[in-house]
Amino acid sequence: MPVLQCSAVKCMYNKDNLCSKGDIQVKGDHAATENETWCSSFVEKTGMSNAYTCGGGCSSIQVGCTAHDCTYNRQEICQADHVHIDGSQACICEETCCGTFRCE
Repeated sequence: MPVLQCSAVKCMYNKDNLCSKGDIQVKGDHAATENETWCSSFVEKTGMSNAYTCGGGCSSIQVGCTAHDCTYNRQEICQADHVHIDGSQACICEETCCGTFRCE
């Protein structure tokens, strides 16, 4: 599993730039650049959303991925050693992106 670092601090699963969800899904079926990808697991924090998180953040989690042209995608699972989800100002999932994406 990749080491995950996430800068989407407005996501309810973000705990100290780690993810508390357990796994994430990166979308971008026809992506040719990282800006055409997004973390579809992103959920914006609200006053009540913190009640639904599952503990502290994990540094290694499974990353599902539909960015078929990414060099790290193997049968829709990311095989990169390190994944960075960008989106420090994101309020919706489409405002995030996979900074690790590399087009084949």
